[in-house]
Amino acid sequence: MVEDFIKSVGLKAKIVLLPKGVIFIRCRLFAAGETQILAISLKSSTLDFAKIENAAGEKVKPVDEEETFEITGYRKEFLPPVSIYGVKVLIDPKVMLNETVYCMVNESQAIEIGSGEIKDFNDDAEVVDIIK
Repeated sequence: MVEDFIKSVGLKAKIVLLPKGVIFIRCRLFAAGETQILAISLKSSTLDFAKIENAAGEKVKPVDEEETFEITGYRKEFLPPVSIYGVKVLIDPKVMLNETVYCMVNESQAIEIGSGEIKDFNDDAEVVDIIK
């Protein structure tokens, strides 16, 4: 699914075998009332619920595995940073400090993507501090 999106919109991103020694990001889905929020941070960082709630303007709760798949078509641990429509995207500024980042899309592969492409190819994206 993500590979099709990459091709259809002309991203420079690509799917690669899991690399070592690179910067990985994590994507997590939250519900804020009727709105879904995709929080993107460095994998090494810890998300701060209060900061996510502040950016969302209301209380948030993590979305479980089953609901994540229903909403996005992706497994919770393999959410990509692009190709999920109808969600508000919060990108931690530390992600944007890296020219290229990686996000696991399955057990053996990752998407290699420029941080700028993450922001540019999400309709409702905001760069905001969301980590502790």
